[in-house]
Amino acid sequence: MNVVWCAEHMSFYSNLEKAFLYTSILTWKHFYPEHTTNLYCDSHSKQLISDMGILDLWDNVDTQVLDKKEYEFNEDAFWASSKLKVISKLKAPFAIIDLDLFIKQKFIPDDYWKSDAIGNFMEVTTKHYPEPYQLRKYMDLPNYDWDDKAINVAFLYINNEELRGIYAQTALEWMYVMTERGGEINGLNMVFCEQKLLWQLIKKMKLEHKYLFNETLVCYKDEWLPNGLGIYPFKDQYEYAVHFGPDKRRALDMSHDYYRESTQQVLEVFYNLFPELSKSIRNLLKKGYV
Repeated sequence: MNVVWCAEHMSFYSNLEKAFLYTSILTWKHFYPEHTTNLYCDSHSKQLISDMGILDLWDNVDTQVLDKKEYEFNEDAFWASSKLKVISKLKAPFAIIDLDLFIKQKFIPDDYWKSDAIGNFMEVTTKHYPEPYQLRKYMDLPNYDWDDKAINVAFLYINNEELRGIYAQTALEWMYVMTERGGEINGLNMVFCEQKLLWQLIKKMKLEHKYLFNETLVCYKDEWLPNGLGIYPFKDQYEYAVHFGPDKRRALDMSHDYYRESTQQVLEVFYNLFPELSKSIRNLLKKGYV
């Protein structure tokens, strides 16, 4: 199976963010050596990753898809549009992993891979995402049975070709229309196109789907509620996977508790799994390259 990482217009907030990318590719190859690893990036991002000294870790590196300026989007608002651009060119099945997420064990059950889709976790979007009625002021939206749910896609697996095609095409079209007509759009427009849409399609198509977390995130409360739909609860997540997430924009050095905790998570993985690379990860954390 193909596993994909996407990097476009790349910049790093810190060396720790670079360390997460290094750890992400290493741990996936360690626990799932049977999978083919693919990096889709533009030439700028390829050079940055090459300068880090880790480009050769991926089985395949493609710059054609993301170097081709096929779409005109507000890049600040649609910061994760590269994933949808790449999904539009792929064939199911495949998994896409965020650059700042790494796994700590082989924990995804075999029967999960038979599902039509796997997401990271379910979200409640009330008071956080844009509402459909707000977007209908300047664009047409399908008559879905809109509800307050979305699927977090820091990890995303798609095993249904019809879903892949409709999802990518629709999301890309919406991002274009929002850029042209939406006025003051922001990153929440991105997650509407990427995560809200995905849930609506899975629900409408009645597809079999699963999650990694067995809890739902109520976004506006930052509260986790049990749902029994996945593998592990929020409190145990670090036993399975670590996601640097949005806090990487704020936790920039060792003066921040989250930065220190995340650094420790990375170092523990290298001490336990890759002791021969301990010098490399310390170089990356200190200097920005291995």
